[in-house]
Parts: sequence; structure tokens; C-alpha cells
Amino acid sequence: MLEDVNDAAVAEAKKMIGDGRVKVELDSISSVLFIGATVYTAHDVCRAELRGSHTNFCLIEKNGRKLLEKPYVHSDADRSPIVECSIADIYDFALNTPIEQLKFMLEAYRVNEELAEAGAAWERCTITRSMIAQNGGRLISDDPRQSAKTYACAAAEARVLGIDKAAMSITGSGTHGIICTLRWMRTARFRGWARSGSCAPPPSAIWCVCT
Repeated sequence: MLEDVNDAAVAEAKKMIGDGRVKVELDSISSVLFIGATVYTAHDVCRAELRGSHTNFCLIEKNGRKLLEKPYVHSDADRSPIVECSIADIYDFALNTPIEQLKFMLEAYRVNEELAEAGAAWERCTITRSMIAQNGGRLISDDPRQSAKTYACAAAEARVLGIDKAAMSITGSGTHGIICTLRWMRTARFRGWARSGSCAPPPSAIWCVCT
């Protein structure tokens, strides 16, 4: 939906926010995604609603006339297949899948690491700044556990605040991807498992990548 958004459109959107022409309200708290948007112009009023996923339009309305309307029906088909896996399944997969089939995850490390570094340097990430203070004033300290948490926080906070950086998702969630990759990456580097730009651990520990 955002593929046609360019820098000029972003600048205009920021101006509209600055002019007080945009209002955002929390509709409800639910595990089912819902986004509703109403746009007013001098001549028209248009409304659109998304439910369940970021591309599932359930309502498109113009001046009270419904151009599209369909009910949202939650289905188990919306769930990721991974929720049916046991810890034993994940462990077996991690140990027995050819490493060549797992190398795509290196891109997730790269993308999410860039996001974390940008978040740590962004003044809007106030929670990250607090985490850094608790970590001895450093993003990465001699405490691997705190450093891993701080690093993941920097990426997650930057993502939800709308920084212009990508995040690699896992099972449809950007935050899941951040937590699974960045905490592992920092631990791997601290323990000396990372080599040649990767985070490849010894076979006895590789199952952690998937948990």
C-alpha cells in the first residue's frame, strides 16, 4: 500500500501533522489488527477500514456510499504454522536442516542490526536511552544479557516510532524478528561464535536461533 509513497508525500504528511490536520485515536485493544481512516476534503468524506491484516480492506466508503464492504471472519488459517511446532520440532529442524537453507537469516541480522544502530542514535528513542544508562552508559557493555536487551530495545522502539528503516519479520511480526535475531546476535558475538560477518554458533547451540 505504501509502494507509491515518495519523499514529497512524506514531507506533505509531516506538514499536515504539524498543522494539526491529523488526529489519531485508540479505537480498542485487541489481538486482531484494526485500522480505520477517515479523510475530509472540501467536497468529500472518505473512509477505509482494515481488519486482520495490513492488506485486508473490509470497508471503503465515499460520501456515505459503500464502495466495498465485507465481514471479517477470523480463521485458524490466519495463524502461522510455527505455532503448531513443539520445542522438539524446532530443535530437530535447527540441527538437521542444511545450513545453506538457513543462510537467509543472515540478512535478518544485517537489516535489524542497522535498525538498532539507528535507534540508539535517534533522540526520540527515550526508552532506549534509559536502557543504555542502565547498561553503564553504553549500547554494548561487558554484560551480555543487558547489552542484548538494550540492542533489541533500540531496534524495536525505533520501529514503532516510525524510523525510516526496515525490520526483518518472523511469523509476520517485526518485533518478533528483532527479538529473535538481535538478542541472539549479541550473545553469539559475546561468546565468540560470530565469524566472517555471520553469527554461526557451534552445532550444540544452533537450535537457539529458532526459539
